[in-house]
Amino acid sequence: MAPIKQTVILVGGLKKHVQKSSHRIIWPPKYLENTSCPLCNSNTYIQVYPQHFPRIVTCVVCRLIYTNPRLKSKYLEELYSEEYFKNDHSSVLGYSNYLQDKENIIKTFDKRLSKIETFVPVGKLLDVGCATGFFMYSAKMRGWKVEGVEISEYAASYVREHYGFKVHVGDIQRIDLPANTYDLITLWDVIEHLGNPIEAIKILKRALKKNGVLVFSTPDVRSLPAKLTKHKWIGYKLSDEHLTYFSKKTVALLLEKAGLYLISSKHVGKYVNFSLFTDRVGLYNKAVGAVLNIAQFVLPKDLGFYVNPFDIICVYAKQK
Repeated sequence: MAPIKQTVILVGGLKKHVQKSSHRIIWPPKYLENTSCPLCNSNTYIQVYPQHFPRIVTCVVCRLIYTNPRLKSKYLEELYSEEYFKNDHSSVLGYSNYLQDKENIIKTFDKRLSKIETFVPVGKLLDVGCATGFFMYSAKMRGWKVEGVEISEYAASYVREHYGFKVHVGDIQRIDLPANTYDLITLWDVIEHLGNPIEAIKILKRALKKNGVLVFSTPDVRSLPAKLTKHKWIGYKLSDEHLTYFSKKTVALLLEKAGLYLISSKHVGKYVNFSLFTDRVGLYNKAVGAVLNIAQFVLPKDLGFYVNPFDIICVYAKQK
């Protein structure tokens, strides 16, 4: 049998081996811990793609797909260093250059805010997992009073330095948020990173005003693209930082257990540059990716456009 090709990347200041063929990090057992289902606490599961992602499993009871064993919390927090937001291995972890994509990210958030404001009037907002503050900036420009929560000290420092917004640093379950305070709480591509999503939503429910709205986005593991591409689906490539893989059905169960009711759940897209689009297509089809890569030489470098692959759910919820 031919040896598995590996490369080494820097993760939170630690050098880690990556299997090139499967796009996953090889972690020593001491970094990992076994866990029960984050949604129903069952310990009965089956592997989803054992040859490609042996730590991604399906709960036999509630059908939630989650990572088990997963990284211990202390190592999870180390992932979100400066390298997370800019690295050459975004097919495995984080982003190739989050700051460079600022314009497209803000356009995406402006589009989402236009929809959100049909559900809740402009008021006080808390963005959980605020990263470098681009959503808060978009909201501020529309009249919102903004605050953020961010586990990455690097990202939180960027927010303070460039925008001056208030940011609570740390895990949402260890931050003391004031009760009955926010008209809107958002989590953009965050809920799947949390070790105890039910408890996190309960904490945020307490912080919402009576008629406040909770909005979050997350990859849809039961979407048509996920079913068609199977183990090659882009959602699975983040099996170290993503601890849960929700569907519309398991999202509804999450909200029920946390004491919220579902208003709406629809697939949403985002503005992307052509380079990112080419990289993502290349993960599924190398030949098409190669053709698109050549096309980049004749297209504007800052070309951006809206793409909706229908594999990201945007969820709206309120208190019961």
